[in-house]
Amino acid sequence: QGQMPEAAAFWGRVAERAFTDADLYFRLATRYYWAQRPQTAVNLLQKAISIYPDNYRYYLALGNMFSNLGEYQLAIRSYRDALQRSVQTMLLPVRRIMSQTQVKYAHSLYSDGKHAEALEVYKEIARFQEVMNKHLGSVVPDYPDIQAQILRSKAKLAEGKPDYSGLVDLAKKYPSSNCWISDQLEMSIEYLAELAGKGDYEPSMRISEGNTERPMPAFRKAYATRVYPWVLQ
Repeated sequence: QGQMPEAAAFWGRVAERAFTDADLYFRLATRYYWAQRPQTAVNLLQKAISIYPDNYRYYLALGNMFSNLGEYQLAIRSYRDALQRSVQTMLLPVRRIMSQTQVKYAHSLYSDGKHAEALEVYKEIARFQEVMNKHLGSVVPDYPDIQAQILRSKAKLAEGKPDYSGLVDLAKKYPSSNCWISDQLEMSIEYLAELAGKGDYEPSMRISEGNTERPMPAFRKAYATRVYPWVLQ
């Protein structure tokens, strides 16, 4: 620690040599990742994969790196590659981390106005969650939120006046659940359904509730973190 420039220089000299050891490239990639040289780390991981394309850990690490860089499509593709090669005991953990990245990707699509594309990603997330619900015998925490995002996306694509009844039904079923509105704001599904019924389908960050016992919309808090790229986040 405290000597990352020297370490990076050393590993840079090592990287110039020709290797056929995939694990060495993998270790090099993790060091460059921690030296905050993510593109070099990605390149080295891709070399490791080219040497030994059947190690799911390499694809998992690559997916985590792409996800941290905001390259969600590339990350999801890497996770799918990891799933194809994963050992049985790791299938569910890898699928869960892929689902988390899919949520980020779908939110980014929605925020960019690509509602049809966002809808398809939300639907895939929901299908996985429904399998988990059946397997666990209970509802996974983010399931109501994703259902709300599906309804919001459909409303954006609807011709004429959107149908809010789905949100109302969802709010009755999950009255204490919150949903994503933007990267800065989330609110209860119940409150969103009420606003939607008034025609305010896309709430902003304004707060004008006055005296009410209803929980106010919550500002989302985000913290920059760096995790080991080769493990599940």
